[in-house]
Amino acid sequence: MADVSYTPVFHHTDWVDKVDRVEASGPNGFNIRFNAIERDLREASTVVTEIATAIRTVRTSTPDTPARITFTPQLRDVPPALGFETTNVGFQTGLSNAQLGACAGVANFVPPDRARLTTVRIVGGIDAGGTNTATISVMRIPLLGATPAATKLGGVSLTTVGDFDLQSTVGNDLALVDLSTFRYFVTVSYQCSASGRLQIQAIHLGFTPPA
Repeated sequence: MADVSYTPVFHHTDWVDKVDRVEASGPNGFNIRFNAIERDLREASTVVTEIATAIRTVRTSTPDTPARITFTPQLRDVPPALGFETTNVGFQTGLSNAQLGACAGVANFVPPDRARLTTVRIVGGIDAGGTNTATISVMRIPLLGATPAATKLGGVSLTTVGDFDLQSTVGNDLALVDLSTFRYFVTVSYQCSASGRLQIQAIHLGFTPPA
């Protein structure tokens, strides 16, 4: 951005009672002084316009700064499925086997109102033998009395074993957070044909802050 400066030109010399005569023309008249003031005001107006243009340029050239919130959902039981437990470091762990069946959990969370969600990143791991099916979803649902049903904003579905760190993009039509209209929550389900464990370490929500 170019330097913007303004240096006044007009300097008033006080008139002296009973010495100076009131006159319109001449080097000491009203006309020359007021014309000088007018030129200074025009120059000031030009500088203000340049400043406004520079501010608009900065606003339009600087992209929205992305932000992120990170949390580990405290999952509540969803009967009749097995529930999740909290480890000594705050992770969420669910066990599933052929005898006991699947595990499932749900947790509410509150994203920043009027922000725009951009990404959903989920970090965790699966330790198991047999066939695995794990689904972790970030959802929204209209408040009581509204329709339609819950909508998925992002998440992961996987059948692999081992650590995972996966990210999905939130669609532009679902990005705006509106706490006056929607409630936001996480759902998790996990099933293993033999015996397995799903661990959720963290969920990262990328977003652009409210304007």
